[in-house]
Amino acid sequence: MSSQLFLVFGSNLAFVSENKKQFFNYQFLIIAYTAYFSNTTSLLTSCFNIGIRLTIQVMLKSYLKRIFEVSKRGDAREESYYSCLEELLKNCSDSTHKRQIQITTLPKKTDAGNPDFRIWDGKQSIVGYIEAKQPLEENLNQIEDTDQLKRYLKTFPNLILTNFFEFRLYREGHLMDKVQIARPYVIHKLSTIPPVEKEKEFFSLLERFFSFSLPRTYTAKTLAVELAKRTRFLKEEVIINELQEEEKEGKGNILGFYNAFQKFLI
Repeated sequence: MSSQLFLVFGSNLAFVSENKKQFFNYQFLIIAYTAYFSNTTSLLTSCFNIGIRLTIQVMLKSYLKRIFEVSKRGDAREESYYSCLEELLKNCSDSTHKRQIQITTLPKKTDAGNPDFRIWDGKQSIVGYIEAKQPLEENLNQIEDTDQLKRYLKTFPNLILTNFFEFRLYREGHLMDKVQIARPYVIHKLSTIPPVEKEKEFFSLLERFFSFSLPRTYTAKTLAVELAKRTRFLKEEVIINELQEEEKEGKGNILGFYNAFQKFLI
């Protein structure tokens, strides 16, 4: 247990080092080594949490710096910021040991419209979608009331809405969490890079987003609901291929229900 924690902690140190950020002093390193060699689990856990927090700080500072650099050019559109967010999402997924996460920017159109990002689990399943708005859009409450977002919330069970500074997580159409990592006016009015806020809460929100998976249901009623969701949620995918893959991996028997529905009802 202690070795595993220390190795994970060490990987975070390596990430910080690669980004050439000086966050560690001798006292902090002494605590880390003392925890490792004394096999003190509680101290190791504290060091691990500090390492994670500093790693997220580095990633968010780099992200906000890139947002600032794009914004100060004066000719940026919403799409101009997409690469900044994609890099942040990838770095965060790596730090949560979900390195298989894949991100499609501007994916194919769905029945509900065109969300800006589609997140995959590295296999054949979609984790969720992200809808981004201009960094100048500071009031996401107004966006929630638009027809576009209402369609998205009705269609996609795992969705993030963001203006690149605030992130709102929705599950099954309900707001589950929201975090603001910086203040937009610092960039737009003060013309400087804003300080990072609530990095721990942001990391927690992304963990919840990345960990989502479609529920497994086996009754005729819930299967009908599940297939209806997948018809909307995975329009561009072949549902039967996904079900066959699940059957091979022994994850359920939805395929049997599907074949029965196809034979007798469809």
